[in-house]
Amino acid sequence: MARSRPSRLQGIGRILGRLGLLGLCLWSLTILAVVVTTFALSRPSPPPDAADVIICLGAGVARDDPRQPDAASTRRAEVCAQLWAAGVAPQVIFTGAGLAGHSTAQAMAAHATALGLPPAAARIEAEARSTVQNAAYSLPLLPNAARRVVLVSDAFHLPRSAVIFRLAGYPELDLFPVQQSAAQSLSTWRWMLRESVVIWVNAARGLAYVAGGWLGIDRDRRIGWFD
Repeated sequence: MARSRPSRLQGIGRILGRLGLLGLCLWSLTILAVVVTTFALSRPSPPPDAADVIICLGAGVARDDPRQPDAASTRRAEVCAQLWAAGVAPQVIFTGAGLAGHSTAQAMAAHATALGLPPAAARIEAEARSTVQNAAYSLPLLPNAARRVVLVSDAFHLPRSAVIFRLAGYPELDLFPVQQSAAQSLSTWRWMLRESVVIWVNAARGLAYVAGGWLGIDRDRRIGWFD
C-alpha cells in the first residue's frame, strides 16, 4: 500500500502535466490564429458594399473624462461616420456601456455627430458590457427588414465578433476593420494576447449558456452572464 500511493500521485501528475501541455499548445495556436487574422484584416480595403445598418462596437470611455470615448472607441466612431458619409448605410448603431453613468455608445455617437453624422442616423445601445451583449442588445435596434450589417471594430476583435453575431442571428455580415498607424499597431499586441484568452473564456461561457438553456433558465438571464 505504501508504494501504490506515490504511483497514483505520479500518474495524476503525468495526466495534469499532459493536460497543461495540451492547454499551452491550444493557447499558442490561438495566439497564432489571432495574429494572422489581425494582420490579414489590417490590410487597407475599399468601403464595403451598401448595407442596411452599421454597428459600431465600443471599446470604452476615457478614464479622465467618461463623457468622451477612449482612443479605440474614437477611431471606431470616426470610421463609422466616414462610412455613413460614403453612403454605405443610412443608420449607425453605437453599442457599449461605460463608466459613471456615461455610456461608450453615447460618447461615440456624440463624436460621430460632431464629424457630420446626423443625430437621427444614430441609434444608441448603452447596456452591453461584452461582445455577446453587443450582439444580443443591438439586434432589436435593427431597422425593419434589415439584413445586411457592416460590423466595425479593430481587426483583432472582428473574427470573434463575427462568430458571435452570426450565432446571435444576424443574417449577413460585412466586417470592416479600423485602420491603424504603426505606433497604434504596437499597442495592439497587448489586446491580441487578451483576445487569445477571451476566446476560450467565451467558449466556456457558451457551454454554460447552452447548459442553462437545457435547465430552463431564461435567455435574458443567461445573456447577463456575459458581463
